[in-house]
Amino acid sequence: PTPQDGWSLSGAGSSLLGAPLWDGRGRVVGVIAEVPMTPWAGRQVTPRLSGSVGLAYERFAPWLREVRVQLQSATDPGNSAGVAADETPAAITERSSTQGPPEPRAWLGVMFEALKEDLRAHLEISEGGGVIVTRVVPSSPAEAAGLQPLDILTELAGERIAVTQEADSVQFAQKIRTFAPGSELVLTRERPGGELEQITLRAGETPTSNLHAERRSDEDFELTVREVTLDTLLGMRLPPSTTGVVVDGLTGAGWAGLAGLRVGMIIQRIGEQDVVDLASFEGALSSLKEERPSQVMFFARAGRTTHFFVAEPDWTELEEGR
Repeated sequence: PTPQDGWSLSGAGSSLLGAPLWDGRGRVVGVIAEVPMTPWAGRQVTPRLSGSVGLAYERFAPWLREVRVQLQSATDPGNSAGVAADETPAAITERSSTQGPPEPRAWLGVMFEALKEDLRAHLEISEGGGVIVTRVVPSSPAEAAGLQPLDILTELAGERIAVTQEADSVQFAQKIRTFAPGSELVLTRERPGGELEQITLRAGETPTSNLHAERRSDEDFELTVREVTLDTLLGMRLPPSTTGVVVDGLTGAGWAGLAGLRVGMIIQRIGEQDVVDLASFEGALSSLKEERPSQVMFFARAGRTTHFFVAEPDWTELEEGR
């Protein structure tokens, strides 16, 4: 809640680098960065912190403002209501919250890394850059088109994928998002030694992220949950078919918090009722409040492990409070 120069984010994976940091009021206050373990590496910008850290937004503000203007001009040069160069993070967050979910963008369903020069030369891939597919999302357009991990992609829609370092990857991702869902995209897959193959796929729509996921709150259990989104499942390495609701917030002294539930867990069963979505979650809690059992069992997943939690609601206290 208190702005500061740096935050320790131990445990944050490299996939989060470059992501924004929000405070408790939903304002962008920082950026996730990485500090080397060795202070003599020349990039130890935050003393006594190493690994993944959050750096105050002010460190990046001038650069981010410039990038926003460039991206806005490239994607929609005629939009006079675009991002202003001096727009503050709080103003951007406020404006975004009133505009609703973003417009649909194309989605392939792959994760990738930059094709760095030393690896390119070793594999005898043509010069100019490319990306290495590291993961293909099940049931995605990429899987339907036959893409596989370790595939090397060098062209998109006839243009070279000029990615030679990780910092270039965002440009490739941005290029994909300029296409509309349903667009037919042609990718060039290059085999070691220079053999080329064209792959045609029909882009899907970018799945809802946890930022725009629907949420439900229950005052009695002091618990907030959101719908399961693909980015959450990929982060936990769970199959896209996984159902349930994600714990998005709770009070430590509330019934759910005292039972041991934690933010990020996926609730899949409450008592005798399966929880597959927000509607079944609300239905399960509604039934409990009618039955008023002395103990309520929650079945939840945390990554690949499963846990059972027992809550002991004080229904008498609840009735007295009303």
